[in-house]
Amino acid sequence: MFPFLSCLGKAVSLYFLIIALPFLSHAQRINNPSFEGRTSEGYTPELWENCGGPLSTPDTQPGVWGVSLPPDHGVNYLGLVFRQRNSGSFESVTQNLTYPFHQDSCYTFEISLAFDPDYEDVNSRQPGILKIWGGNGLCATTENLWNSPVIDHKDWRTYVVRFSPEESHTSITLQGYFSPNRYSFYNGDILVDNIRNIKAHRKTKLSLGNDIRVCGSSEYTIDASFASGPFLWQDGTTNSTYKVTKSGKYWVQTYLNGCKTADTINVTIEKPIEVDLGPDIRLCEGEQTFLSLSIPTAKYKWSNNSTSSAIKVTESGKYWVEVTRGTCTVTDTINVTIQGCRFYVPNIITPNGDNLNDVFEVIDDLQDSWRLEIYNRSGILIFSDNNYKNTWDGNGSSSGIYFYYLKSNTSSKTYKGALTISR
Repeated sequence: MFPFLSCLGKAVSLYFLIIALPFLSHAQRINNPSFEGRTSEGYTPELWENCGGPLSTPDTQPGVWGVSLPPDHGVNYLGLVFRQRNSGSFESVTQNLTYPFHQDSCYTFEISLAFDPDYEDVNSRQPGILKIWGGNGLCATTENLWNSPVIDHKDWRTYVVRFSPEESHTSITLQGYFSPNRYSFYNGDILVDNIRNIKAHRKTKLSLGNDIRVCGSSEYTIDASFASGPFLWQDGTTNSTYKVTKSGKYWVQTYLNGCKTADTINVTIEKPIEVDLGPDIRLCEGEQTFLSLSIPTAKYKWSNNSTSSAIKVTESGKYWVEVTRGTCTVTDTINVTIQGCRFYVPNIITPNGDNLNDVFEVIDDLQDSWRLEIYNRSGILIFSDNNYKNTWDGNGSSSGIYFYYLKSNTSSKTYKGALTISR
């Protein structure tokens, strides 16, 4: 739009080059990061090139098209508009980088952005976004490095730009563009100033650690808080940690030392082992018992250093077993008491009312709890009691031979034999 400069314009340009020297080194890779130049309608800031052609030329602001916001830094800033016309036209600027953006590094810098609803003296401007592109030539838009949020504020605000290029780029392009939340083209603008604090970082791979197997149904926490964030997990959550409640593959995307990075970890939550040696056991002298378990693929370690699935117990004491399967280890303990005691089961009762041998009385100094079953000679169950209290007197059964079956409710002991009822 302005193919020729007047002598005064050339003098202004020379003056700009002198005052702009601090800005040339201000952001390392980018020349004139504060968009200094000759304030003019349709004038692209010095050392930047227009990518939109003569019908859509950026402006060096403030002071033209009704824009009056003071600069955030220096004297000038960049104004970019986008319009309904020509099926949605937009403005952009570009330059070759002093030092390329390399694919083995990542980058951060700050940039100031604002919006003016009265740009071009029309109070119908709508907010949009700034797109930053990398390429290998002026105006090349090979890789979209960063998109701003919708800029809808009339004051300068600082945004942190972070990107990890997938390939190396020798040029940068800044593009004002329509909001992605809209479904049609419209008239809008964005103001850009003060690219600063460009930092390069060698890409560092994020590591969540080796795949892990954990025991039990409780939560397991994957911790990525050593990274700087923001965080994005496979389900869209954004915390620095993730609570795992079921087996699966989990991944997170975040930033580490300024670089975008990601990692995946497989977490297997193993079913916990159920280990139960039962209630404490009391035995009479001369008796013995076995403590045993049957858990597939498990390994055992008993208090007597046995590694088998069962041990024989002949002495009083406290016995424990440690059972391991995968990452699950569970311990259980049981007390065994062996003592001198009486134990007697009658083989005859005489229920005649003389209070002598009238009932089937089990004498047990261990005070064990028994289940009693009585059968007739035909094998028919005529009496049962899950917690027998020494009260059965035959229930009117005729004299004859019967059979009893006793089973302990607290151990594996069982007894059976013949019983005579004599009336």
